[in-house]
Amino acid sequence: MKKDKQHFIFILFLLLLFAFSNFVLLMLGESSREIVLNLFSGMAFAPVEVYATVFFLENFLRKREEEMEEIREDTDYFSIAKEDQLQLIWTIKYCLLENFYTTPYSDVDEAFQRLYEDRETILSPSFWENTLLNEHLRPPIKKYQLQTFGEETPYLSVLELSTEIGNYMRSEITDFYAIYLKFIPLDIFKELHGIYKAIEISLLFSDNPYVLQTKQGLIQKQKEHTLSTEEYERLAEISQLLLKDIHSHMQNISAMTLDHYRKIE
Repeated sequence: MKKDKQHFIFILFLLLLFAFSNFVLLMLGESSREIVLNLFSGMAFAPVEVYATVFFLENFLRKREEEMEEIREDTDYFSIAKEDQLQLIWTIKYCLLENFYTTPYSDVDEAFQRLYEDRETILSPSFWENTLLNEHLRPPIKKYQLQTFGEETPYLSVLELSTEIGNYMRSEITDFYAIYLKFIPLDIFKELHGIYKAIEISLLFSDNPYVLQTKQGLIQKQKEHTLSTEEYERLAEISQLLLKDIHSHMQNISAMTLDHYRKIE
């Protein structure tokens, strides 16, 4: 009912505007005959013009209203989840650094950016062979919930530890979903899920039984020092592409977050 009233007022306004324009033409010296012809021709096309104008105006207002509603919904999400989203991204960066980065660092964000930018050098086949698979790490058992035997803490290579780190990263993402799934904007959800899927299907981080079977073969070869050059190259390629993919999703999330705050300024 309210919308019909608005349409009626708008149509009446257009008709009055049309009549006023013809009155002005008459005052400026236009002949009565031309005014009448102009009036009738205008009346013939007025319904088309009116409804076309109303149609486009209504679409514009509807889209504007949808955009405002989307901004309100996004504002609800960012008002309650901003810090947790930042913490989630930080945690994923930290886990990747813990698995791949051997240089001491104090700032996680800077170290992760350096790892990404220099990934082809840092995660090279020779680095995998001479460093990542030769180093044995003493992982934080409580954090990654590793299975231990007896009282001894196991020492694991990067390839062995990565499955546990992958499980930890995925659990952090699903915990975030459990709290904010109702509020999270679809675009950000897609990017976070992109990170989740990248981890889930990666040979390095997946806990899929079929993937683990392949990985166990590599771990056994690693222990026997029989990994081939091609296998080192493959591990390097997988790690570099994975890092590039995850970094891209993180950048998109950051851009979407900044875009939201620009909209509400």
